[in-house]
Amino acid sequence: MLAVCSDADGAPFTTSPEEVERFLAAAAAERDAPALMVGTYTSHARVAEALARRGARLDLLVCDEAHPRPSPSPAP
Repeated sequence: MLAVCSDADGAPFTTSPEEVERFLAAAAAERDAPALMVGTYTSHARVAEALARRGARLDLLVCDEAHPRPSPSPAP
């Protein structure tokens, strides 16, 4: 698994298109196991850049803007 974001709370993460490209290359070489890459809306451009460099494509890209803590609820 690779998280493409600025902080992944313990999981391997990066914002480097070069590292994303290496992950994609390794995933393509190991076709027996699915590769999981997650990212934020802000980081999707890094994934797109790495895909363009490899001339590759994805079947599905899901992005989410996760936040480490929920914001406080407004007072009633």
